Amino acid sequence: MLTLYLVRHGESEMNVANTLSYKLADGPLTEKGLKQARRVAQRLTDHQLDCIYTSPLQRARQTAHCIAEQTGAPIQIVEALREIDCGILDGRGDEEALAITREVDRRWEAGEWDVPFPGGETCHQLYDRLSGALNSLVEAHPEGNVAVVGHAGIFGFALPRFCGRQFESLASLPNTSVTVLQHHEGQVTCSLWGCVAHLEPVATIDVSAE
Repeated sequence: MLTLYLVRHGESEMNVANTLSYKLADGPLTEKGLKQARRVAQRLTDHQLDCIYTSPLQRARQTAHCIAEQTGAPIQIVEALREIDCGILDGRGDEEALAITREVDRRWEAGEWDVPFPGGETCHQLYDRLSGALNSLVEAHPEGNVAVVGHAGIFGFALPRFCGRQFESLASLPNTSVTVLQHHEGQVTCSLWGCVAHLEPVATIDVSAE
């Protein structure tokens, strides 16, 4: 059985500034974000990670490096793990851009997955991107433990469909939250969603009984 530990990056300058970030804006972790990354790294030390796959964005790479320092696992950068392609909104944090984002998010949450960000991708394209990356990891690692460091948007919108869960609010994936998927005999199940037990206060949703 393969176990995937999907980790959202620590708090970044992009989070604090509320800036949309796909490629143009690529700020580092804040001091708080670095502390969060070290805490999640400590949490993963007992899982004997075979590899850490990460988005190329700086906030994800820094989080992955913290995990690598604690676990000794090698890092591989995967382009497909980038955050949502928000098109012409990339690098913006003004109210107009945020209003457009809220509207696209609302429509995706309502099941309108063919709606694109202006000049960016649709939810269908986002899902295809993440599911393709995860399926490649499954082929490369039939068993063992692997960490995947990415972003709230791509994880929040695409993971539920990938593992057969209902959509959850993106707020259920705070910085350095851990979501655990198991792949066994062609089936993917989710045993833990958005867990931040390594941080204070504890906020976790255990779905192992579902």
